[in-house]
Amino acid sequence: MNKFSSILYRASLLMLLQSVNIPAAYEESIAFVRPLASMERDDIAQYFARVFNREGYGPFSLNHLRQFLQFGNTLSHNQLKFTASMIDLFLARLKEALYINPFVMHDFIKTVIEHVAPSLTAACQMQVSSIADGMREQLGGHAAALKQRLTYELKNGFYVLKFDPELFLTRLTDAIIRDLPVEDLAHYAVDAMLHSEALHVRSSLVRIIEAGLDRLVWSPAEEGFAWQNVKDIANHLFMLYRCNVIPDEQTLNQLYWTLTYRFIYCLGLIGEHISLTTYEIMKQDILEGSNILLTFSIGEQDVMRPRSRWLADAVLAASVRSQMTADGAWVAPLKSEYQCDADDVVAVR
Repeated sequence: MNKFSSILYRASLLMLLQSVNIPAAYEESIAFVRPLASMERDDIAQYFARVFNREGYGPFSLNHLRQFLQFGNTLSHNQLKFTASMIDLFLARLKEALYINPFVMHDFIKTVIEHVAPSLTAACQMQVSSIADGMREQLGGHAAALKQRLTYELKNGFYVLKFDPELFLTRLTDAIIRDLPVEDLAHYAVDAMLHSEALHVRSSLVRIIEAGLDRLVWSPAEEGFAWQNVKDIANHLFMLYRCNVIPDEQTLNQLYWTLTYRFIYCLGLIGEHISLTTYEIMKQDILEGSNILLTFSIGEQDVMRPRSRWLADAVLAASVRSQMTADGAWVAPLKSEYQCDADDVVAVR
């Protein structure tokens, strides 16, 4: 079975489990995962009319957002404006979802790295150049005043210049700096940055990634890949930070905490269904600090337990439940704020 056939099969299974109307559920599941035929106006209009606003579509929405981001990368004009509008639109839709497929989340972040980050970097560079040109233009408007200041200082300070050039240059520099429209230049730069499309795209991406991470649910059927998926997402988040999509270390650190807590939460849901072999791999990785998720820190370890410790404790508790299950012992279900049945979190790829 090829990858796309697997997608259709598992999506249809999920929808069939949730509905007694078998033909309607099957058709809906196909629509949710079927890629857009093209980015022509008619196909896009049909997608928004028949799929985008359907109830239950939220968990599947990132796949189509990836298509729109890839398409946006091909535009010659208004690329960032298009990208920002799509992210904002899909973020509203994503909030319907109680769960997000972590493998789709991984692919989404990879799409951002490949198709959005390069154009975002170029736009930021253009923005810097534009701000610099604007500041030069503003300084040019003060050329006459600067010339007048230089004339005054030379005429009235010639004696100082002759006998103490260093003192004269210091006084002249201080006078010029006082005359410069520093506050005007600062206001111009801040205003330009706040109204930057690049800044809008970056903040929107952080918001939708945060929302997605906070909804990840790993399926028991793919327990052997779950921990590797967590590590892959962490690595891709660090790449987004290196590409300046994630703006600073504090934001990256918060995203890592979201990923950590969500995985710990899911261990409470499906921990007894994860093999002891997988737990041994987790324990070894945590012990060695083999992933950026386990080692990245901005200094809060003085007052807060590190992520590696949180994960170690959760893995230990879940592995005990797994061992009890393997031994045939009855394992009491964990209480959680979400009544999430295992069939509801089948990963749809």
